[in-house]
Amino acid sequence: LRILQVVQNLLTNASKYSDEGTPIELHASTAESFLVIEVHDRGAGLESNENTADLFEAFNRGSSTVSGGTTGMGLGLYLSREIIDAHNGKIDLTPRQGGGTLAKIQLPL
Repeated sequence: LRILQVVQNLLTNASKYSDEGTPIELHASTAESFLVIEVHDRGAGLESNENTADLFEAFNRGSSTVSGGTTGMGLGLYLSREIIDAHNGKIDLTPRQGGGTLAKIQLPL
């Protein structure tokens, strides 16, 4: 249930930071001894100078803007990282070429 919570948070963030009607992709695969889950969006993306590690800190909402203003308390990515860490996994965010963000989770099988 906690892994589902993480995936839901990443999908919610992708939707929040993307224009309406913009596709959001969810991929799951295995690589070596890991389950890999990826959420791809073409939203606001990450600032080129943004430290993605900071986005996983409590109460940090990043610098990207959302139409209508940023909502939430900045705990989603923090809790997601804590959950993934508790499962001995990794979670990270990277900017996508052409705009948007790739959120990637790796969990040991």
